[in-house]
Amino acid sequence: MKRWYSRKKGPRPNLPARSSRIGSRRRWLGLFRRIGMFTTVVGFIGLVGWAGVEGYRGAVPYAMKWFAVKEITISGNNQVTRREILERLSLKPNETLLSLNPRRLEIRLEAHPWIKQATVSRRLLHTVMVHIVERRAAAVLRSSSMALLLDEEGRALSLLPESTDPGLPVLVGLNPKEALDGA
Repeated sequence: MKRWYSRKKGPRPNLPARSSRIGSRRRWLGLFRRIGMFTTVVGFIGLVGWAGVEGYRGAVPYAMKWFAVKEITISGNNQVTRREILERLSLKPNETLLSLNPRRLEIRLEAHPWIKQATVSRRLLHTVMVHIVERRAAAVLRSSSMALLLDEEGRALSLLPESTDPGLPVLVGLNPKEALDGA
């Protein structure tokens, strides 16, 4: 039994042969369509990219106004002055809350001998909060050449004039230069 959909390979005797010109035209038309579609997609992607860049350029001034640092709140400082803290922070005039790195600022502050721990946080819209935990003076290290103020961990906090007496225990017989070097 022969099925109606099975056919032998080869030329069809009852149909006219296709013109090779028509087939080549179709191939060229398909190629032009693909090239046109590709050019349209690339152009659209370029247009979207250009619009994104221009939108970003237009939005930056507004973002800088909205997130500009206008206020710095400092708490927990007794020995360290506000001016010293602001100098350690060294914020630029056009600094924004988005461009700040709180961890870097904390590291800068903790490099000060009196500051044990610093916490820096951002508060919307214009505020940077700084909380300081200061070291407490625990002893005085005296030698013939200088007097040092030390904290509970033995870290040198500051030099003392010979005439001052803070009312703390006095250590004698140690080399204060080693305490300054951290040895």
